[in-house]
Order: sequence, then C-alpha cells, then structure tokens
Amino acid sequence: MSLINDALRKARESQPASIKPADGPPLRPIESPRGSASRLFLLTFLLAVLFILACVLLLASYRDNHSELRVHAATSAGEADSSPASDSATPEGTR
Repeated sequence: MSLINDALRKARESQPASIKPADGPPLRPIESPRGSASRLFLLTFLLAVLFILACVLLLASYRDNHSELRVHAATSAGEADSSPASDSATPEGTR
C-alpha cells in the first residue's frame, strides 16, 4: 500500500504548483439545438407506418375470414339420417 501512496505523492510533486488559465473570454458550454422538429417528424412518420400496417393486416384478416361461405349444420346425435345424401338432395320432379 505504501508503494501506491509513494507513487501518488511523486505524481503530485511533479505537477506544476499553479496552472494559469487561458487568455481570452471565458468559455461557455455549447447549447445543443432543440431537436423537437426532427423528433416530431420521426414520431409522425412512425405512427403513419404503424397505422398503414394495422390497416393492411386487418384487411388481410377480413378477406381470409370472409372469402368463402362456410355452413355449419347443427344436428343432434338422435336425428342422424342413415339415408344417402343424394336421395334427399334430388328434387321431386327429376326422379
């Protein structure tokens, strides 16, 4: 531990006692430009893209669900007809 303390003491002693500030007016921190316009544009663009994507997905979902007519007949187990479907489907006048 004393080696570290000796090295720190030597480093302090080797530095000049006083540092003269630079000549001229004092420096002020740079003010960053307000990025509100670019942020607003980016936010608007992202919201528009999300809205268009949502509309496309909803349209695709609607087309998939409504592209064909689906009929689901409800029959009970006791009413199941054992006759062939072709007999009951033919009209009376064409036999």
